[in-house]
Amino acid sequence: MTEEVLLNTLKDLSEEEFKEFRWYLDHSNILEVSSKITKSVLEKADRLKTVDLMVNKYKPHGALEVTKKVLEKISRNDLVQSLPDTSSGPEVSVDVNDVGDTSENRGLSPSQCEDVIVPEPEPQPISHYKHLLQSNLQDKFMCAQEGWAQKKDEQHLDEIYTDLYITAGANVHINTQHEVRQIEAVVKPAETEKPIEPSDIFKPPSGRYKPKRTVLTNGIAGIGKTFLVHKFVLDWVEGRANQDVHLVFPFTFRQLNLWKAGKLCLAELIHHCITETRCIKEEALNHIFTTLQSSGNTNYDKSKFKLLFVLDGLDESRLQLDCSTSKNQAVNFDVTESTSVEKLLTNLIKRNLLPSARLWITTRPAAANQIHSDFVDIVTEVRGFTDPQKEEYFRKRFRDEEQVIGHSKPLSQPPVT
Repeated sequence: MTEEVLLNTLKDLSEEEFKEFRWYLDHSNILEVSSKITKSVLEKADRLKTVDLMVNKYKPHGALEVTKKVLEKISRNDLVQSLPDTSSGPEVSVDVNDVGDTSENRGLSPSQCEDVIVPEPEPQPISHYKHLLQSNLQDKFMCAQEGWAQKKDEQHLDEIYTDLYITAGANVHINTQHEVRQIEAVVKPAETEKPIEPSDIFKPPSGRYKPKRTVLTNGIAGIGKTFLVHKFVLDWVEGRANQDVHLVFPFTFRQLNLWKAGKLCLAELIHHCITETRCIKEEALNHIFTTLQSSGNTNYDKSKFKLLFVLDGLDESRLQLDCSTSKNQAVNFDVTESTSVEKLLTNLIKRNLLPSARLWITTRPAAANQIHSDFVDIVTEVRGFTDPQKEEYFRKRFRDEEQVIGHSKPLSQPPVT
């Protein structure tokens, strides 16, 4: 296999040579390739991870070509000779099988990893659209954007991202406290609470297996919910986590509000709200959605196409969503038919539309009761930073030591409400 050949080649490099090898991967202009693997991703990558990153970025055939170019740059032509000839080889599409034995992919059956063909508008494997979408979304999510500011920070998100304290099982439907009063308790975890990793957001608590479809993540204003979403998407885009997911559609309710009066089919809504998805033709999206809708399957793990819809900022919604009661009348839903955005989202949440697709909703606690608990499988809560995490974040975010001290120093008195 290509991965084994690449791994054995990298094992023959000294530590200094391997360090230089990774440096070239971050300089696409020198290698004369269309895209690069970012420095922040490469810095912590060992040889195994570097192989995964190259195959995911360039596909197996392209990864071999890039490896040869780098080896020539670092004067290891002896290793170039040991690599197979790719001059006449076919371009091989990458799917989950090509990514390697990462923690996200272990345990997946061959049927789950199958690179299914999408026949419309012309036959293409689903991995083809996955890589197009990942490439487009990378530009959108790779730089930090915090708070209400519309201007993106020049720093790479990975360079300043600090793990947030996230817990599972919070009861957001019983919430009578004012959000400001909750700030003091935000980073004081109870002994029974177990933090979860962002990439594990869809894993069932306590290790008990049951298919999980919808995750509701809540947290007070400004605690980092959107930042968490951006990190999750970037990790998927850059091949670090959740590579079983074929397509991710990251919506915000601010965008969705703009289409409140319109009538669109699901594919049109996706194209309007997420311009990066326009690399996937409407015919292809409709084929994927129709296939899932007509299959009768409600289990993500058994789904032919694995999709994730992200709905960020439910508390900002101006839409009338009929999801506050457990009553749900099954609907024969035509995914190609134009309808209101409110109807699309209501049926997506109630599992009438694409029941096998995963759904992740973020919200402030006060708005969480818009969705009845019967339609939510896992509830998580973003609790913010612990004190060490605060200091770590501000040291990454600001270079000035006085700014770090000023931002991370606790308030002498609680805020007045």
